[in-house]
Amino acid sequence: MLSSLGCFPPSIIYRDLRLILRVFLPFCLGYFLSYLYRVVNAVIFRDLVEELSLPAITLGLLTAAYFVTFALAQLPLGLVLDRFGPRRVNAALIAVAALGAYLFSIGTTAMELTIARGLIGLGCSAALMASIKAFIVWFPLSQQPVLTGWLLAIGGLGAMAGTAPVEWLAGTIGWRHMFAGLTGVTLLVGFVLIVVVPERKAIEAPESFGKLIDGLRYVLTDSYFWAIALMAICAQGAGISLQTLWVAPWLRDVLGIPRGEASLYLLAMNGSLVAGFLLFGQLTDRLTRFGIGPERLLVIGVIAEAISLLVLASGWHAVAIAAWIVLHLSVGVSPITYALLSRRFAKLLTGRTATSANMCVFVAAFAYQFAIGAVLDTRPAGGGYAEAGYAMAFAAIAALQLAALAWFWHRVGSSRALTQQPGTIG
Repeated sequence: MLSSLGCFPPSIIYRDLRLILRVFLPFCLGYFLSYLYRVVNAVIFRDLVEELSLPAITLGLLTAAYFVTFALAQLPLGLVLDRFGPRRVNAALIAVAALGAYLFSIGTTAMELTIARGLIGLGCSAALMASIKAFIVWFPLSQQPVLTGWLLAIGGLGAMAGTAPVEWLAGTIGWRHMFAGLTGVTLLVGFVLIVVVPERKAIEAPESFGKLIDGLRYVLTDSYFWAIALMAICAQGAGISLQTLWVAPWLRDVLGIPRGEASLYLLAMNGSLVAGFLLFGQLTDRLTRFGIGPERLLVIGVIAEAISLLVLASGWHAVAIAAWIVLHLSVGVSPITYALLSRRFAKLLTGRTATSANMCVFVAAFAYQFAIGAVLDTRPAGGGYAEAGYAMAFAAIAALQLAALAWFWHRVGSSRALTQQPGTIG
């Protein structure tokens, strides 16, 4: 069994294999499901459009409902994670996701499906943050970038499962029966979290509500937090919005790729997302030993994403698929943002810090997804949307990313002053 876990650092494996089995893997199951739910509409969007006659802006709103509730949950989620712990909070919310999946399976109107998808988003809102909180509680701080990278890679496997396998299931049993099945799987994951994950007693007494709010205020008024958050908003938020919906219509409208073939392209792209999570997570750990800070890797990832979008906007079809793969790979830079923030703030603040950053990302993902739909509706073309509409949206996103990059490097990237001392509040 140890050899099968050789991808983890030996210090993790041999220190306590039980932590991998009882903490790491159960939380990864929840994040796997979270990512599958996040991307599934990119495959079944044709079914939704045909069955409900949805315009692009409504499809964007329906899909983005996941991000709205996900984002709105983040600030209170940070408080309850730091107060009640990741095990109970994540398990309770997973049950809400199961309810949303069931309602999605029986919904008959755009409003019903939007509400159901919003419940799924709420239920999945703790999957990543609870995992990061649990890892910080149970594992050494030095191992966080690697653990987070592997967590996100497993989430990427969920994204891969949401492509060709979902296409096959939807074609075999129908998308409604597929969601009914996901309801049962989601409930099972919640049960595993409750039964398998141990409850770690707090070393310190729980904070009062007033201190919880003071800690949140401390995070939200920190200049380094906002430097990182702006990068996450312009890069990670945009990448998520494209990956979880608009790449599939682009394949149909611009390259004319049929549905079954498109799901294979999506599988390959999400495979590159997994590779990106692993690559950036491992590079962060290794390059730091040679004095190369994670800020530089973050900059490289954002530049790669912006260049990919500009290539797609240019209409250079010969390299378009390669550009999409590079874009998905570059989204894998996101573990670095959480690693940087975990170094900045005290361990007691990790829930509030991570969820505040995640709120920014998913508010941005909602805004991007909705705005792209609005732009595409201005350029209809033969049952789909014109390439010019996609080009406008992609070029605008790339411009925002480059502007955020310039500000970040001016404030943070050229200096380590803000990352040398961790926060001490709490």
